[in-house]
Amino acid sequence: MKDYFWNFVLTSCVAAIAGIFAFLLGNTAGLLGASIFSGIFTGTSIALSYFFGRFMYGESWTKETSIRLLVMLIGGIVFGGLGGWLISIG
Repeated sequence: MKDYFWNFVLTSCVAAIAGIFAFLLGNTAGLLGASIFSGIFTGTSIALSYFFGRFMYGESWTKETSIRLLVMLIGGIVFGGLGGWLISIG
């Protein structure tokens, strides 16, 4: 986990910010679910695009790459949903 800390931080921050922006844009309709979903979707897509983009540079599938994908997906899903939810209660 220590090796992938910045991957986790980057994915988490972008997903949380996407959830916040989606809530602010959809605030007139009161779309709490949309902001949570967009944060999760953005975090997941960032994690997958970064992870599978690494294979263009010759990286092979190992146990460490699986752990990196899992850590980034957890960060995107948890903090994307949290960002969308927290902006709605704040």
